[in-house]
Amino acid sequence: MGSLTYIIRNYHSEDFDKLVRLGTDVEERGQTECLISPLDLIETLGQPNHSSENNLFIAERAGEIVGYANVSPELNIGRAVLRWLVHPKHRRRRIVAKLVDRASSRIRELGIKTIHVNILQNSPMAKQFLTKMGFTLIRRYHELRLDLSKALLPEISKICPRCRPLQPGEEEKLTQLQNRSFTGSWGYNANTVEGIMYRICLPNCSPEDIILAFDSDKPIGYCWTRINFCKNKTALSHFKWVSQPWCSPAFL
Repeated sequence: MGSLTYIIRNYHSEDFDKLVRLGTDVEERGQTECLISPLDLIETLGQPNHSSENNLFIAERAGEIVGYANVSPELNIGRAVLRWLVHPKHRRRRIVAKLVDRASSRIRELGIKTIHVNILQNSPMAKQFLTKMGFTLIRRYHELRLDLSKALLPEISKICPRCRPLQPGEEEKLTQLQNRSFTGSWGYNANTVEGIMYRICLPNCSPEDIILAFDSDKPIGYCWTRINFCKNKTALSHFKWVSQPWCSPAFL
C-alpha cells in the first residue's frame, strides 16, 4: 500500500455512488475529523454555481475511492472553505496532505487568499495536521443540543404571536433578512435568492420549517430548523454552527 499507488484526480459524475458509500461507511464507524456526511455531499454537488468537476478532488487506489476534498469558493469575501473525508484505513498514507495540496492549487487558481477549515474540538490529529500545514486557529464555536423529548417548551403563539411559516414567494424577503442580520459579522458570505431557494427545496427542509417574525408587515427575524435523520432513524432538530475555523496564513 505504498503512497505511489494512490491517485489524486478531479471528480467525475460517475463517482457519486462510490462517494456516498464512502461517507456512509465512515459515518457508521464514527471516526470523523473534517467529515463530509453523505447528506452534505449531496447538497454540495447540487449547489448553484458549484463546479464539482473543478472543485471536488478524489483520492483513488486500484479503482476504490478512499477519500475526497471539496473546495467551496466564496469569491465575494476572498475565502474558500475546505472540507475533506478520508477513510480511516488510509489516513496514515498522507492522503489528506495530498488532497489539501491539490485543493490549495485550485484555490490559488481562483485568486483566493484565505482558506478556512472547520474541525471538531476533539480532533487532535486534525489539529496537528493543520498546524504542520501552516494553519492557525482563529475562532471557536459552541454547539448547542436540546433533547426535545424532555424539554418543556412554551407555546410559541403566546410568546410571539406575529410568527408564521415562510410562504411561497417570500424567498427574497428571507434572503434580505439574512443578509441584513449577518452582514459585517465574522466570516459571513452574503446569500442569494437562488441559493436560499435551493436549500428550501432540499429533502430535509421545507418552508414550514422556516419561521418568520414580523413587526406589522416587516419581517424582523427568523428561525430555520433542519431535520437530520440518523442511522437509527432518530430525528434531530438542530441549529448548527460547529467547530473551530482554522485559517491558512500562507494565503494571506
